[in-house]
Amino acid sequence: MIWAVCDGALNIEQITNIIATLDELDIEDGLDDIVNNTVERLSEQGFLHLTKHEPLDYPIDITSYTHFVSTRGGLYAITPEKFQRLAYGMFFGMCLDRDNNLLVFDYPHLSSSLWRIPFRQAKKAETNEGVIHRLTVKGGYIDAPSRLIEGVANNCHYLIRDNDDFYAVDTERQAIIKIDADKNKQWIRVFEETEYHHINALGISNGSWLVMKPKRSSAEINSGFGVFNGQWQLIDEIDLPAQMAHDFLFTGTNHEGNLEFWYCDSNNNRIKHYPSHDAIMVKPCVEHNNTTRGLADTDDCWVVGSGRYGTYYRFAPNSKYLGAVSYIDKHSRQLAAQVPIPEAPCCIVGNPWFARSV
Repeated sequence: MIWAVCDGALNIEQITNIIATLDELDIEDGLDDIVNNTVERLSEQGFLHLTKHEPLDYPIDITSYTHFVSTRGGLYAITPEKFQRLAYGMFFGMCLDRDNNLLVFDYPHLSSSLWRIPFRQAKKAETNEGVIHRLTVKGGYIDAPSRLIEGVANNCHYLIRDNDDFYAVDTERQAIIKIDADKNKQWIRVFEETEYHHINALGISNGSWLVMKPKRSSAEINSGFGVFNGQWQLIDEIDLPAQMAHDFLFTGTNHEGNLEFWYCDSNNNRIKHYPSHDAIMVKPCVEHNNTTRGLADTDDCWVVGSGRYGTYYRFAPNSKYLGAVSYIDKHSRQLAAQVPIPEAPCCIVGNPWFARSV
């Protein structure tokens, strides 16, 4: 029956129903053929922006781009006017190493094909198929990804560096993965499994670790973050008046010595400040189910990602781009520029190789 349906003209509702059925039944056999057939037909109808991977010509000059952006469909460099694809993959957490090479988490089991249906099941599996790639930069030119660290969890939303160690957020296990210079991995459980918090961001300030937890409990919509000491003992939990908060953008401490940072109030299409709760709206880039995720800045602007996320995020009628990055002027708090990109952003990192004179 599925083959018969896929052989005819399809609309979005039919495709979504087929995908939901496959997902519920956990069908694996012949999945790639079914999906590729479906993708080709959707592309003919203008529903998908990409069906084939065009080869990339490495090394790529990145000196004219202000930031890097990871998405579930690729890795990009951006400016307020344009984007440049840097790699294909299913990318999440991202950071820089000591030499300003780019490190990014990828789940190659899913990114090996254009579309994989059982994403929800796969990311929850404790099979540790995740990979951290390194994209080496020399003289402002970035090379193709190379595998640096294997055996990482399947769903690492965030990646940061602290001296020679890297820390990845294992969202499903509610743990932090410490990876030392010798690539040894240590899982640090930060929240118990009795309740799922969807931890998605990590930061360090004045010797304390901060872990973002968008779901404080099943009965609350507010987000929050946990504060841990250097031995990963929980010392405080603080509420955030936000729905599905993401990201930390630290700005230092205020005159009272309290930590300050910006974060994404994702479901309300805005960024907010802690502890003042000052809010700035972000212009949606799609009509429905738009959320904000991915946050960085320049001297003059906040740089905020937005778009459509979720299991069926690719299926957006009449939309070539499902994501965008907004540059919001810090002085006027108005939108200065918004650059569309093919997929919704996951993480945004400043490009230290950006040459302002370009």
